[in-house]
Amino acid sequence: MTQRALVSWPCAVPATGKRVKTPPQANSMTFNERGECTQLTIGYVMDKNIGNTGGLGGVYGIFYALGGARWGDTFLPRVGNHGRGHGQDT
Repeated sequence: MTQRALVSWPCAVPATGKRVKTPPQANSMTFNERGECTQLTIGYVMDKNIGNTGGLGGVYGIFYALGGARWGDTFLPRVGNHGRGHGQDT
């Protein structure tokens, strides 16, 4: 996807024209006995080396790729089990 307009949530990021390439992400749902969804998990990154989001998923990855707001330590890419982070070998 390419950002062509102002993004105003959670902070203002003017149009940059940058292309956001997200890594593959998994989603899951948990249901109770009545068939009601009780938990929804989204943005679980399956391969942190793909894309330009610093290995982040969901809105965190989009804002990382756009150079937008950071949410403290919650936003920082994590180094995985293989010693990789930010899409590069360390």
